[in-house]
Amino acid sequence: MTRTLFEDIYGEKVNNKILREIEDQGGPSVACMRAWFFGATRRPTNATIEASGRAVGYERVWRKMPTKAAKG
Repeated sequence: MTRTLFEDIYGEKVNNKILREIEDQGGPSVACMRAWFFGATRRPTNATIEASGRAVGYERVWRKMPTKAAKG
């Protein structure tokens, strides 16, 4: 999801230039994000995902989950 968000914002595929801008704006390090997108990281921490989103001007929101229809 963050990769798609970054690509939508910057209008190009994720690259070092984009990752450097995000880091400069307060996001996680370039090395950290490269490990997410191109490396072995499978489950990035909540704090780093949150920092990357906030660095590009987004925040996550808690919403009520839709209820499942009752079985009949």
